[in-house]
Amino acid sequence: FEKASFDKDMWEKEDAPLVEQARLEGKLDTPKVDKRASLPSCAVCDENRNDASNALIICAGCGVAVHSLTCYGLEKAHPGWKCQKCETQNAQDVACALCLMKDGAMKRTTDGKFAHIYCVLWTQEARFIDYEKLDRIEISYRAYDRRRGRSQAVC
Repeated sequence: FEKASFDKDMWEKEDAPLVEQARLEGKLDTPKVDKRASLPSCAVCDENRNDASNALIICAGCGVAVHSLTCYGLEKAHPGWKCQKCETQNAQDVACALCLMKDGAMKRTTDGKFAHIYCVLWTQEARFIDYEKLDRIEISYRAYDRRRGRSQAVC
């Protein structure tokens, strides 16, 4: 059983104008929908703005939404894009090395684990080696020892 995916761009180009036209003609008894309010929030910055240079993209695997450039470090995302966590074989078992939570926008660490982008930004003992692409997360062993078995409040 595969999870159905929603193509927001196709909806805005093809279906949304037809629905709006039917509403204006009085054929639909629905209120006007604010497109911005209907977008999901980014898992990193919690905003739902969407523009061409920094698109809000949704993972085809887990459905996590992130801003492609500023919050996930991608210059371009293709249709059917999957986050780094969903590219692994056991994506459902992946948990953040810092907070132990399983949902959210994560990237791979240098030692093969995963961490939330948000957790790395708020954890003193963690850093991005490639900060421009928010990639190659390095976590000191002190952070692992200190957080073992406890979840972080920021997640």
